[in-house]
Amino acid sequence: MTSVTSSSLDSDEVDLSGLVESVVDSDEEDIAESIDSLSVRDTVRECLEKDPTDRTVEDIEILLEFTQKLKAFTNMTFAVRRALCSVMVFAVVEKAGTVVMNDGEELDSWSVLINGHVEIEHSTGEVEYLHYGDSFGIMPTMDKLYHRGVMRTKCDDCQFVCITQTDYYRIQHQGEDNIRKIEEDGQVVMVTELRNSTGENGSRKGYVVIRGTVERLMHQLVEDTTLTDPNYVEDFLLTFRTFISNPIDISKQLLKWFNVDSAGASDDSGGSSDLVDGAAASISHHIPCGPGDSVLCDRVTRVVLLWVNNHFTDFDTDPQMMEFLELFETALEKKNMHEQQQL
Repeated sequence: MTSVTSSSLDSDEVDLSGLVESVVDSDEEDIAESIDSLSVRDTVRECLEKDPTDRTVEDIEILLEFTQKLKAFTNMTFAVRRALCSVMVFAVVEKAGTVVMNDGEELDSWSVLINGHVEIEHSTGEVEYLHYGDSFGIMPTMDKLYHRGVMRTKCDDCQFVCITQTDYYRIQHQGEDNIRKIEEDGQVVMVTELRNSTGENGSRKGYVVIRGTVERLMHQLVEDTTLTDPNYVEDFLLTFRTFISNPIDISKQLLKWFNVDSAGASDDSGGSSDLVDGAAASISHHIPCGPGDSVLCDRVTRVVLLWVNNHFTDFDTDPQMMEFLELFETALEKKNMHEQQQL
């Protein structure tokens, strides 16, 4: 294996980032896409080929965007991924059929395949295949570990990124120190990470939600996150479709927090009461919503306004969601929140 920097393995390989659309035939579009992809690959490779100590902030940002798309980095926090990007090195195996690791060889790094394919032939005769984005090597420990099987490249120009055992162990354990887990009844319901953020008022440090149960992620909509995670609501509204199947579940909870119940629904329509009844009772206990809780009502209103302004198709194509807006507008009027009524 040929290391391009001071250590073992690393490589580039990037998604196609889309070009400016032009009126050309499909062959010309394919050529344009290929050129764009090669350009991105070259940029990533330039960053990887630098000695880690010579990488700039811009280099790290490029590598962060690149690693975000790799399976091996999926469950890592932003801080851990950034730290790994700052120390990873790049290596290339030029020819197919080259032995990368032998059976019983002592492991000294954690590596990710970023171009090509490799196979691992075990003593039992079983063959394992690794592809783009797969990882192999050391665990986050300083104990001695050994490779099992013979690893060979399956094609020319196999590329890898590699982090030494010492760096991998240090970064993973530092990352754990910045993680806070919130439990309820012995179960983890939310995980937050301590991060530094830079804004108009300078640098701030605070805990940012990185994962949680649906219940707690929804609850976070009406928490005060303006200092540590000011874009939480926007991010939630952009991504909730990946973990909530029906947006009406969110609207029901917003009505609950706004102190709207079935008595406030329009019985003439027949459907409004049905929308509010049984609305997410399992999560409403987190935030008491009394008639005088103006702060909570303001936060709920902000969520609805952002939702309507940024994702109006969620309402326009769903009669139940339009019904929710009508109910919410009525509730605003009853609470004399006339300024916020302009949805």
